[in-house]
Amino acid sequence: MASEYTVTAQYTPDPGNPGNTMFINTSVDSGVCAEVPRLCTADRLRSFMTSIDAVSDVGLIAREAYTNERYGAFFSLDGLFRFVTLTNEATGSTRTLRFAVAGYGGRYELSKSVDGGSGHNALWWGKTEPGGAWWQAPIPCFGGGTPGYTNLSFDFFWRTPHEKRSCVKLPVFDIPGPFKYTHFNLAYSLLTPNPLDMDAGVYSGRLVYSVGPGGDIDFGDRTVANDNSLTINFQLKVNASLKVDFPPGAYRAVLQPVQGWQGWMNSGKPVPSLSASHVFRIAGTGFFKAYLNCEHLIGQDCAISTDTQSGASQVPVDIAVSLPASIVQWPGNQPALKVPLKYGVENAALFKMGGLHGSQSAKMHYDVRAEHVAEMVENPGSTYRGLATIIFDVNL
Repeated sequence: MASEYTVTAQYTPDPGNPGNTMFINTSVDSGVCAEVPRLCTADRLRSFMTSIDAVSDVGLIAREAYTNERYGAFFSLDGLFRFVTLTNEATGSTRTLRFAVAGYGGRYELSKSVDGGSGHNALWWGKTEPGGAWWQAPIPCFGGGTPGYTNLSFDFFWRTPHEKRSCVKLPVFDIPGPFKYTHFNLAYSLLTPNPLDMDAGVYSGRLVYSVGPGGDIDFGDRTVANDNSLTINFQLKVNASLKVDFPPGAYRAVLQPVQGWQGWMNSGKPVPSLSASHVFRIAGTGFFKAYLNCEHLIGQDCAISTDTQSGASQVPVDIAVSLPASIVQWPGNQPALKVPLKYGVENAALFKMGGLHGSQSAKMHYDVRAEHVAEMVENPGSTYRGLATIIFDVNL
């Protein structure tokens, strides 16, 4: 129990189900929805226990309560949907969620025992209708539930409309003090933003409810709460997703002139550039980076190498990637066409996927420029080889 409570939710995209836009509420439940789930499941409510207690030291005086309902068993909660601004801790982008109190419950405690459930029922009238046991929510509250009772206490849960209205029970007899409310807990509705429109990362926000006469949570004028506010923190996490599928055989790229070696030798043209490519599939959402690890390295480029009589000969390979239109370079939002990839995470190229999408076609490009091919042909009969590992990483 705490005067602060944190609502947590998480979204993990599934490229195989791009229509899924549901956050999963990962908050730890306590209170009525944890104790009596059937009272909450139909409307997908969640609940949490607060540290708020309230007490009327003099009890509830029947004559006073009939004159002024705020001297009775008075509850007023703001059930309106509130808009909460969430901020991405890394990028600063903002989104809005909606939160509303949808019910409340707890336990009242007497200073003098009664005879079981019938004894509790005999203590109260409804505000707007004669009779009515405590567990029956008074209008405009509705529903209700009784997790349990003893001769000295009664547990309850009432649903509240999405507006600010009071729900009141009036004592039939004077109820001696101290008369207490304990185990006060709130049920809530949560409407989250569309995760497909959110950058990956953790979004945080805060909502404060005032407690006391005239406040968002109001126990009337006879009953005094032990706190004057309740803070609800929100943490929504949007996980990035990335799925990259290369076809069989894509581990090997054979570099050659566009028209093939035989075609070039028959053409009599100058030394050509060499190239190869692989088509692959990519799916996901959020941000990711791409970079290389290299067996042979020249500057920030991977290289291919051969052994000669005078030592190793190495030439660089330009490795680049072209991605579908839904994926852009970040920052700048430029099309991701033949974006150079370099060695090491510190030189990674950054990309942003615009919403979750299914598998789309992309392409890897491998090129050796003509001036470097001129070096290679000086070693006739040699085979140049090298290993380049292409790394796609959603952990920015």
